[in-house]
Amino acid sequence: MLDTLTLRETPTSNEPTTDDASRDVDSRADESRDAGPGDHVRASDPPCMPEPVRREARPCVAKDPVLVLVYRALDTSFDALQRELPRVWAGDTVTGVHRMRMATRRTRAVLRAFRDILPRESTSSLANEAAWLAGELGSVRDLDVYLAQLDRATADLPPELRADLEPHMARIRAQRAAAHRALLESLAGARYAQMSAEFARYLDEGPPAAALRRARGLNAREGAEDFALRALKRARKTGRHITGDSQAERQHKLRLRCKRLRYLLESFEPLYGEQLDGTIKSLKRVQDALGDLRDVTAAAGRLREQADNASDFALPGASDDERTRCRIACRMLMHLQEAEAVHAQQRFDRSWQQFDQRGRKKKLRRIMRRSRRTVTTEPVAATRA
Repeated sequence: MLDTLTLRETPTSNEPTTDDASRDVDSRADESRDAGPGDHVRASDPPCMPEPVRREARPCVAKDPVLVLVYRALDTSFDALQRELPRVWAGDTVTGVHRMRMATRRTRAVLRAFRDILPRESTSSLANEAAWLAGELGSVRDLDVYLAQLDRATADLPPELRADLEPHMARIRAQRAAAHRALLESLAGARYAQMSAEFARYLDEGPPAAALRRARGLNAREGAEDFALRALKRARKTGRHITGDSQAERQHKLRLRCKRLRYLLESFEPLYGEQLDGTIKSLKRVQDALGDLRDVTAAAGRLREQADNASDFALPGASDDERTRCRIACRMLMHLQEAEAVHAQQRFDRSWQQFDQRGRKKKLRRIMRRSRRTVTTEPVAATRA
């Protein structure tokens, strides 16, 4: 089972940045605090949840065209998006939002990897809408991850210091509540309904003749091997070119490429059973180490922003003394997170050396070539959490 607090994704150009999302959520949280009694009553009533439309993954065998396997992976992602709606509406964002976001990532990873052989116009449109949804989910997910990071970082601190941090944590909880409300409104809105309908239509229509011609007659097994090895080559090339001058940029790029490779391998997992687990687990260690590094770095940045902000609006409702103590506590915790970033960097170095071992490509190719298993209709990849 994957750790629900270590799966992250940096926003794309279609998604809001963390700073933009925080400012937007802060604004909504302030509006909620400033509203009158009647407004609070209306704000407490969530919008109506759209009716989930479940979908069964289509069957596929190793000799089927590769696009049948691709569409099967998209079937499982579509079903995961629908399956998690009740959990998100119930407020279980740690699980529900995380799994919906994972489904959007898997969708985007598959569309990106196979974009040269998929129907171009509809694939581009669906990818753009998946990026939008990932941004909506990310506004909540990032705050969930940050709150969990604070809980872990302060678990062994003296009670007095935790109490000094409470105004900051209360502010983040208010942001999270506002972000969750905004997410529900987006999921209940016309754009999500249109996206779901477009996604379902895309799957119902299946690959057109032109897409099948572009696939060059590759069957599912041959296509899985071809595209997985391409993704592996890109990831290893990026990891081997990380230097001091480009470390942060390259690590970000490597994290995305490892993530895409892992999602591809997981979508092919029913074809290969447990034979890919070694590579997937090794990728997960690299991804988790880079995710930990990103989380502690982001946490240190949020804490620094709070510590440097002496404005009365930084912590609404707090007294001058509480704001001063909170800023001191934030700065202290910021230094602890910066020290933790050093350890996270060391964990990444070890995990990458293990992954980038000699013979990795040959081993993966050997595993993928010897399999002749039938893909079942059980959505294995989509149920990984």
